[in-house]
Amino acid sequence: MTDGSDPQVRGWCPGALRPMASGDGLVVRVRPRFARLTAAQGQGLCTLALRYGDGGLEMTNRANLQIYGVAAADHPALLDGLRALDLLDADETLEGRRNVLVAPATSRGTSPTA
Repeated sequence: MTDGSDPQVRGWCPGALRPMASGDGLVVRVRPRFARLTAAQGQGLCTLALRYGDGGLEMTNRANLQIYGVAAADHPALLDGLRALDLLDADETLEGRRNVLVAPATSRGTSPTA
């Protein structure tokens, strides 16, 4: 029995390894480590969204990015692209639990509570 202080995972959210089906294809959520992207990763994500999705990237409230409209047949190639950009976890369970919330004004060396 828990006293309520232990974190509990409820439900699931789509990820890259476990996308969600929608009316126009798969929704693939990319969770950048530490909610940060390099310029190369950002450019690479744009290229992947254009090639395998509907061309857009949506930012979520938890600093994740979503690619919509991915055809099921293109999902493996998209995963290869994300892996090449170092944006893919090897473990589906870890990927599904890594939701990081970062204050938008936070920058390197600063504290969002300062």
